Amino acid sequence: MCYPLAMAPVWIFMDFLYFCVYGIVFATVLGGVLALIGRMLIPNTASDRSGFLWVCFRRPFLLIPWVLLTFIAYSYANGIIFHRDNGEGIDVHVPLPGGYILGYVNYDIGSTLTPETIFGSFPNPVPGAITGVQGLQVTGPYILGSRDIPPPTNYDGSRSAERTYFLIDTRTRYVATFPTLGDLRSASSSRGINLSLEIPGVVYTRYRRTWFDWSFPVVSALGLIALLFSLWREAMQIQIWANGTQQLTSGE
Repeated sequence: MCYPLAMAPVWIFMDFLYFCVYGIVFATVLGGVLALIGRMLIPNTASDRSGFLWVCFRRPFLLIPWVLLTFIAYSYANGIIFHRDNGEGIDVHVPLPGGYILGYVNYDIGSTLTPETIFGSFPNPVPGAITGVQGLQVTGPYILGSRDIPPPTNYDGSRSAERTYFLIDTRTRYVATFPTLGDLRSASSSRGINLSLEIPGVVYTRYRRTWFDWSFPVVSALGLIALLFSLWREAMQIQIWANGTQQLTSGE
């Protein structure tokens, strides 16, 4: 989904707010569960029992900044290295075969095709960029599609966008344009291509996922595992200390 340029900061703030709310709810529930487990593991005679139970409740709140920082790192790496967005729907973009980048720009109508990008930035206004893309097909080294060219800004309001068609040879970066769908179909047939245009969102989804998308949930889970392990070690130490103190008291 694309948001207007003026609304993008608002949606980013709303996503951050939702994350904080859900994170606080999750941390509160997890903290309550861990505190309940701690009550069952730590004997009543342990001097640090109440302090440890409070630690069990509040430590899960550390997961909120951990997950947030992990997501920020994932977003930057995914954009710079893999030339993909983070899935939040702001300036979404994905690489296509042949080195082209497909994406959406908040203030543009339709999708945008750029032949290259620099350090994960999108869009990169270079020669050969195609805006207003409405239909798309990727077959071998060829990218075919339709685009809407908006009328001049000083028109009387009666003219609509002009629909044209294009065929890109990604090996040479050559862009052929056609006035009608029939002309594009003839050009694709001569290259052995069965023309079947899809909406750009379908093509985007097809190339969106990579193995790197697993890094965010895996690293986030590692933070949870580290948290549980630290609490388990503290619980074992308190149990050992409480048992030792109980034995000394019994010996007296």
